[in-house]
Parts: sequence; C-alpha cells; structure tokens
Amino acid sequence: MQLAENGNEAVKIINEIEFDVIISDIKMPQMDGFELCRWVMENKPGHMERFVLATGIIGSEVDEFCSKYNVKYINKPFDKIELLEIISKITVQKG
Repeated sequence: MQLAENGNEAVKIINEIEFDVIISDIKMPQMDGFELCRWVMENKPGHMERFVLATGIIGSEVDEFCSKYNVKYINKPFDKIELLEIISKITVQKG
C-alpha cells in the first residue's frame, strides 16, 4: 500500500507502480480528487474502474461526476466493511 499526501504525490506513485485500487479523498491540496480522477482517465486508460472517491460532500456534484465517469464513491465517515466490499468488487472485476 502506498500513501500520498496530495494529488501530485499520487500521480508520481501511480506512474511508478502497478495498482489494484486507488482510494482518493475529493478534498486534497494541489490536485483534488476530481482532478486526480480525470488525470487517471487520461493517462491510465482502462483503470477508471479501479478508482474510489471518498467524500464528506453530499449532493449532486459528486453523484453527477461519478455517474459521468463510472467512478465509485464512499461517504465519509465510511464503514470499513462497506469499503472492503467495494474493493472486493473492483478486484474481482479486474481479475
């Protein structure tokens, strides 16, 4: 598991390693989760199904973005079991 403090660090890590799942907060410094998600879509084709946004934002902005880009999200504070279920589905679809 690799951790990044912000979206720019995440980009560096994503470019260096093969990953199974990306879990990103929407609110981050330097590059937010929406921007990171778009970067993955443009630079790592076929990896969008591995992206999960974590958010405390409730509303149509998140729903519309995730629907448009077919991205999963989980509301914060999130239930660990729910997160594990999402990750399990992602890794089963990938494999």
